[in-house]
Amino acid sequence: MPALSYSHGACDVVLLGETIGANLARTVARVPDRDALVDVPSGRRWTYTELAAEVERGYWYIAEADAATVFRKDTGAMWQDLMKRLGKQPGRREGEIETRLPVPARSG
Repeated sequence: MPALSYSHGACDVVLLGETIGANLARTVARVPDRDALVDVPSGRRWTYTELAAEVERGYWYIAEADAATVFRKDTGAMWQDLMKRLGKQPGRREGEIETRLPVPARSG
């Protein structure tokens, strides 16, 4: 397992003093069945236990994001940029192989 890191710049806001992953683990232990994430358009909900399990399987990534990335006016490529920072190919899970199926020609 790679070494975990924690860093922050000078600020007046009191920070947690732990990594996001450590905070997620602590929250799972405290309130495992409480909603962690709700996708309103789809109606999908994740409890903290479900979210942590999916993070562990590599379905989600936890990444440091600077304010310039998160609050930029054009957010269209934000997720792709964050994935590239992690060395991941956007839109593809770890170990997933890209396949392209031929599209049938339309008649008429």
